[in-house]
Amino acid sequence: DAVQTFEPTHVICCWDMGSKTFRSELYNEYKANRGEPPVELIPQFELVKEVTEAFNMPNIGITIMKQMIALVLWKKLIQKKIR
Repeated sequence: DAVQTFEPTHVICCWDMGSKTFRSELYNEYKANRGEPPVELIPQFELVKEVTEAFNMPNIGITIMKQMIALVLWKKLIQKKIR
């Protein structure tokens, strides 16, 4: 369990919303071999969101580039609170 192993002070759940990324812009074959998720898996995404919310873990579902920006801003916000 990553939370027990690393003992983080904060945890956030970020969701890849499946949009094109800068990697796919640079390399046409990026994720070329990856198919759609199995049909059985799709309903489980909502269950995971519900569980993470039950643990007061923020869920962010935005594009990859925006996720990276959000994580950097989140880190800066946390660092200000720690000081």
